[in-house]
Amino acid sequence: MQKKILTFIVHGKKILALYSESHPQHGEGGWFVVTGAIENNESSKDAVRREVKEETGLAVEEIFPLNWG
Repeated sequence: MQKKILTFIVHGKKILALYSESHPQHGEGGWFVVTGAIENNESSKDAVRREVKEETGLAVEEIFPLNWG
């Protein structure tokens, strides 16, 4: 099973949520946070940095891991 990341982007007391319209390849639209797969030999922190950049264009300053499940 491929490991994945789920990312909450926080700035001060604000949390960034993204919105996507429906798309034939990606399904129904709606609100979401940044998620993605961890690629081969990539750390979870590197995956967060890459996915945030790909999906938002933002550069990550700090990462605070939340481990559960």
